[in-house]
Amino acid sequence: MFQLAPNIDLLFSEAGESAADRVRAAAAAGFDAVEMWGPTGKDIPALKAALEETGVQLTAQLAEPRMQFMIPPKNHEPFYEGLDAGVKVARELGCPRIVVGSGTGFGGRKRQDQLDELIEIFTKGIKHIEGSGITLVLEPVNVRVDHPGALLDRTSEAAYIARGVDSPDFGILYDLYHSTVEGEDVAAELANAGSLVKYVQIADAPGRGEPGSGSIDWAARLNDLQASGYAGPVGLEYYPTIESAKSVRRIQELVASPVSMRSYPASVDVAIVGSGPTASAYARILSEEAPGATIAMFEVGPTVSNPPGAHVKNIADERRRSQAQRASEGPGAGAATVNSPGAVKSGERRARPGTYLLGDGYAFPGEDGLPVAAMSSNVGGMGAHWTAACPRPSGKELIGFLPDMEELLAEGERLLGVTTHAFDGAPFSDIVHDRLSAAVDEGRDAALRVQPMPLAVHREEDGRLMWSGADVVMGQATRQNPRFELFDESLVTKVLYDAGTATGVEVQDRRTGQRHSVGARFVVVAADALRTPQLLWASGIRPDALGRYLNDQPQIVFASRLEGVTAPTQVEPEANGGLTQQSGVAWVPYTDDVPFHGQIMQLDASPVPLADDDPVVPGSIVGLGLFCAKDLQRDDRVAFDDEHLDSYGMPAMRIHYKLTGRDREVIERAKAEIVRLGKAVGQPLDERPFVLPPGASLHYQGSTRMGISDDGESVCSPDSEVWGVSGLFVAGNGVIPTPTACNPTLTSVALAVRGARRIAEALKSSLLMSESDNRITK
Repeated sequence: MFQLAPNIDLLFSEAGESAADRVRAAAAAGFDAVEMWGPTGKDIPALKAALEETGVQLTAQLAEPRMQFMIPPKNHEPFYEGLDAGVKVARELGCPRIVVGSGTGFGGRKRQDQLDELIEIFTKGIKHIEGSGITLVLEPVNVRVDHPGALLDRTSEAAYIARGVDSPDFGILYDLYHSTVEGEDVAAELANAGSLVKYVQIADAPGRGEPGSGSIDWAARLNDLQASGYAGPVGLEYYPTIESAKSVRRIQELVASPVSMRSYPASVDVAIVGSGPTASAYARILSEEAPGATIAMFEVGPTVSNPPGAHVKNIADERRRSQAQRASEGPGAGAATVNSPGAVKSGERRARPGTYLLGDGYAFPGEDGLPVAAMSSNVGGMGAHWTAACPRPSGKELIGFLPDMEELLAEGERLLGVTTHAFDGAPFSDIVHDRLSAAVDEGRDAALRVQPMPLAVHREEDGRLMWSGADVVMGQATRQNPRFELFDESLVTKVLYDAGTATGVEVQDRRTGQRHSVGARFVVVAADALRTPQLLWASGIRPDALGRYLNDQPQIVFASRLEGVTAPTQVEPEANGGLTQQSGVAWVPYTDDVPFHGQIMQLDASPVPLADDDPVVPGSIVGLGLFCAKDLQRDDRVAFDDEHLDSYGMPAMRIHYKLTGRDREVIERAKAEIVRLGKAVGQPLDERPFVLPPGASLHYQGSTRMGISDDGESVCSPDSEVWGVSGLFVAGNGVIPTPTACNPTLTSVALAVRGARRIAEALKSSLLMSESDNRITK
């Protein structure tokens, strides 16, 4: 599978101090390649002779001296002089790679500035190796154990630098040990770095010993490496805990054995595509109501949290939380995200952390498009990153042809763990509520007055408030179901069907590239409002309304400082990624006359960073957001281009989207209203509200909309079954057929409950028929 190259500065020390003798010992142990640290202190002519004598290849050497690039006075000449000397030695020894590092950072400068300066340094360094046939490989290292103070500790930032240098003679050294110690997702980092990875090193963790001495699953990690497309040598840079020749046996055996494959089932009762809240609702209801059914759930992205599907904001360690977000960003990992108030209003196309943008096709001339249309690729989907707001729809938001909608919404609230008491007792919540009520409630029905936002949050045993993710929706009923299985890093490329009936799915194992067919009696596609119609299109299932009536909620944001408040005597500390209790989240419900859904929230509950908190009175600055209902148009759509493929090899998306005159009128009304509300609660930080670019709400709907008949204006039935394909169901926000302003998650989970019950009834019915047939046979 891979050419292994033991490091002769660490291994085969039994042969003595001579590098030449260690090369001979490596060759005797069956290796045809070695690597080393720097050439200093080595007898280069003798080493060359040993390499030629044994036919062993030297795969990599370190650049010397190791530089502290960012420490003043930042004299880089010794690095370039050392590089010239290193190139001379490398050419003499036939070594094709020189390893470079970042050195330590300089605390007085922004990290981004330092990364950009490294690009300049290594771009200049490329000129010193031109024509030599040598590649510079940049190594990020862990700062937790081995290299405290090092600047470059993230694979994604090494990829950023490599892309900036933009030379075929520059790439990344991916050290699986360092990456693991830093808590990175190996498969995700390798996938995101792609062809930039030009050398790999390994050691086990913890301890940095030989493979097998720690806790790394080496069969899985070698599969990840192979699935990434890397085919170069692998350096064994570890500290052996036993005699060298014995220490290498485990990794030699693994590399010599065939790639281990995950075992996908040949068939199941229900195949679920996606792992977000609606996919998880199907799994939960089926586990509860059809416990004998076999269920397979397929997710294209990795598992980024524990339990699988948990909200990443609940991850205590900030660095690990950030890594989970980057691992969720699929092909966009490493790109700049909206991570500060300035970034929100910068006008740049940026995704929120944990999501990635469409690379192209998001807008066309004469149209508004959805320039920040975004997705997540991870177990839990967007449910691992959302704001957990679960308001009930009202007025024209309601789906009038579903008589059981109220009961379905209640069931959705049960699955999501919705409460209106999350912030009872928060120091500023009553103040915000009372000030808003005075400005809003007059003339409204009681159910549509200002009230606490229903939130999918829950309390841990220690009292912390935690965000609900897809893990909460799955619940113990799903996790303890022996007939349920979750397959992450598994891309469903096609829904299989025959004679108008769904028969299964075709799935690609993202770790190995292998394709499998999984039969199913029922298929549920719950990818999201953009990727669900994409999969149907790729499968040749193309109802007239597929992808049409696409709608997003125009979003206006604002921030105000609460006046006349003082810092509470006791402020609950940040709960390790959970929610603090400050002003909570207040809800101004949508009405048909005032077609906005409003949420006024403490800053850590805001979907985007609207302002920096007040250090003197924490929690006294609140964010305001108004979401507007879209004027639905058939021509607003996501189309698919079979001639061009996206990063997953699926038909490329093409967004056609316009704001109508009515939409612009509603947005202007919302801008005036949010300023009024901001003044009602306190002192606005800025008199001008900000309209986020189309796509920012992430509440895309309508693309697989529900209808009462197959009239070309809908994709699925009131039970979410796709017209014309029996046994194929769709789920997610795309199923919602009405214009909404409220967060649609509760509604889409409620609709998923209806569809899941329909499947459960069919499964129970067929099971009863099967048992009856067996009795008759007996």
